[in-house]
Amino acid sequence: MDTQGNSCSNRDILAAPPLDSPQQELNLFWLIVGGGFLLSLIRDSWLLLVALGFFVYWCIQRSKDAERTKYLRAYEFPAPVPERVRKRYPHLSEEQLSLVMLGLRQYFILCNAARGGRVSMPSHAVDAAWHEFILFTREYAEFCNKGLNRFLHHVPASGAPAATASTSGADAGMKTAWRLACKWERIDPRKPERLPFLFEIDARLLIPDGFRHSLDNDYAVDGNQASEGGEGASGEGSGCGCGGCDGG
Repeated sequence: MDTQGNSCSNRDILAAPPLDSPQQELNLFWLIVGGGFLLSLIRDSWLLLVALGFFVYWCIQRSKDAERTKYLRAYEFPAPVPERVRKRYPHLSEEQLSLVMLGLRQYFILCNAARGGRVSMPSHAVDAAWHEFILFTREYAEFCNKGLNRFLHHVPASGAPAATASTSGADAGMKTAWRLACKWERIDPRKPERLPFLFEIDARLLIPDGFRHSLDNDYAVDGNQASEGGEGASGEGSGCGCGGCDGG
């Protein structure tokens, strides 16, 4: 088998993920319109002040969230990070390394969208980039403060060994990752026609120790076949997640 040629073919098929959610922007528009309509129906001055207070608070929070997302989209990761990932996966080309870093960016954006909830890491290659980024402690701390408004801890997620992964239920963090990634890419999470970027990248880039996910999984509906095994980031068949509660 021509591994290098196969790698290039897979690379061409793998499309970059969107970093914004058009559906989220549409929901925001209708929420503002609906909120304005409801405010116009309130006749009691006290209730009107309370409603206005909540609406102003919500708008401020949305503005801060938009600023964080903008920061996450534009942030430049330390230059040595992709090179260190290459040492672990020397078969990756420059373009493929860029896709891995793009996956890391999307993962952080999904963590921000989860608002403190735990988001498990679906990709071993992207997780390797996360490991390397954390080693730049000052840059990582500043990144978390500005982009996530909390320190994002790297915590091993509970999970079954690869041999028994098909019979175990997906943890809540992986279900959150699946739901958010599908929303971002306009995929029906219960009847997906393709895998989201973060769930597909390891197989497409031929990551030897990567995760292998299938369309028939239990991330959205319990009881379906779980993702196929791949060795987890801890080396014991478990994924890695971000501890929202620990992040504060």
